Amino acid sequence: MAEGLSRMLSGLGVEHRVFWSSLRLLGRPSARFKRLAKEWLSRPLLAQLKNYSAVVVVQHMRDAFRRSLAIDELRQALPNTPIVLYDLDYLPTVGLWGPWLGADENFEAVHGIDRYDWYLCVSSIGRCPMPDGFNPCTQIGVHLDDGSLYPNQNGRFLALIDFERTNHLKERRLQIEALQEARTEFLVLKGRYSMQDIRRIYRQCSVYFLAHMESFGLPICELQACGSHVFTPYVSWCDAHRLGRHDAPLPANFVCYRNDKDFLVEQLRRIKAAASPAVVVRRFQESHPHFFRGDPDSLRGFLDKLERHEIDSQAHRGYAEISRRIPVRPED
Repeated sequence: MAEGLSRMLSGLGVEHRVFWSSLRLLGRPSARFKRLAKEWLSRPLLAQLKNYSAVVVVQHMRDAFRRSLAIDELRQALPNTPIVLYDLDYLPTVGLWGPWLGADENFEAVHGIDRYDWYLCVSSIGRCPMPDGFNPCTQIGVHLDDGSLYPNQNGRFLALIDFERTNHLKERRLQIEALQEARTEFLVLKGRYSMQDIRRIYRQCSVYFLAHMESFGLPICELQACGSHVFTPYVSWCDAHRLGRHDAPLPANFVCYRNDKDFLVEQLRRIKAAASPAVVVRRFQESHPHFFRGDPDSLRGFLDKLERHEIDSQAHRGYAEISRRIPVRPED
């Protein structure tokens, strides 16, 4: 995501720099020696950060809200610089984290939206609707187009099953049984892969099976860019990819088989008989272009707010009420 944001900013002619893993230098030390070492190491970093109009932290829930992520230290060092979070989702639309963030006994968490001065997200569509009223959030999508995502099936029809999740073994067994009945070759992801290796696999696949509920799911985008349909037993496993609203249908590249094996076998045979990776790629770029090359217009709008000082280093102080409106995520 950081690389993609860098490509988007470059496209807009914005001066910027990516500081990889830089917040680790500011983390809370456990001993005096570590504190002195961190102070010494962090001075060059902070000197450079002071030259920028804003700091964008690229991080995901839950880690984006843990005290161990050195946001407080960053604010202390840069009191006049807005701190922005770029995440896959916008917290209130996910909802599940609301009770976790608000629990008084949860010493690992800070309390809600008032941690950052603004939020950038890949998708603002989630299990819960966007709260009414003002939301300090801009949906800018994600820029994944680095030249490594394209179809390369060479006439082969290969299904890919995501990494195993122990709480969804029943769904996995049904997927495998259906693939065997439909006489479809498949690969199950296991262990660890480099980015180069996993994308080589993606380029060979025609069907991708989800293994659990995704808060967003970057592989869903990457595999569509490589010409693969997305199969899910439940629509709720990929809410962020709905068409425009939290309760809208999924795009044509998605097949929800309702955890019904007979229907799944039927759909596998249907898609195999008319497999066309190019059609999948076209549909993806038509339905969600901002999930492949980002949304530069929305990003420009955010940058304009910064330039007009509509977003400043004190903006987060006014967000406590938004945190109180975060809904509890509904049960499946």
